[in-house]
Amino acid sequence: MTLKTNRYFVKDIRRLTNTMSGNPRFKLIVADSQGSTMTMHTKPNANFSYTVSPTWKDRMIEAKTHKTKRITMVDDAKVSEVF
Repeated sequence: MTLKTNRYFVKDIRRLTNTMSGNPRFKLIVADSQGSTMTMHTKPNANFSYTVSPTWKDRMIEAKTHKTKRITMVDDAKVSEVF
């Protein structure tokens, strides 16, 4: 599994159902540096999911991601201070 770190602009954010362990999950609709829109999901049971909030909408984030067969998974993310 290779992790890529990129900056994304968050267009929309939705809360999904909690994991079996009770941890939060989110669905992010983002635009990458080329302007392509993509959908990402936070990794189940990841600690950073507790820092994700609706205030991320319309902001830049820096995220480490990997792709599965169906979706792009966010392994770690934070609000980016640099545009």
